[in-house]
Amino acid sequence: MSLETPVPFLYLKNITGTFSSPGYPSQYPSRLDCLYVFDAAPNGGVVVKFDHFELQGIQKGDTVCRYDYLDVFTVDKRGVQHRLDRFCGRKTPQEITSPQSKLEIRFVTDFGQNLASGFHGHYRFLGNDLSIRVMAILANQPVVFQLYLSH
Repeated sequence: MSLETPVPFLYLKNITGTFSSPGYPSQYPSRLDCLYVFDAAPNGGVVVKFDHFELQGIQKGDTVCRYDYLDVFTVDKRGVQHRLDRFCGRKTPQEITSPQSKLEIRFVTDFGQNLASGFHGHYRFLGNDLSIRVMAILANQPVVFQLYLSH
């Protein structure tokens, strides 16, 4: 699966809001590749905090998250991604503050059956003229899931 042709399905301008994995609070689908793009004003930033986090964990014999995981990137002014961290399992990540105006969260699941409920979090933009765009691909088909936002 690739994000070469992501499918945008939401574009909103809100300073704060929530986001979650597809299907949350039920089990998330397999074969998923979602990209959440938080795009702040040029000198702004974004803070992301998870209040629920449950993904498939590191498997026996592995030392890294390989199956279902969440990668967090900042994107610099040249458009280059810099990975901040990768998360999986049941340990809720600490609050993430982007040092750049653009933050991307990529959620990837493998082909196996998922028994976990995924994640739910809040975002808060720092600065003015802010937006969130969420894109996803599920087995080369658009993913439709609800994103709840508030002022």
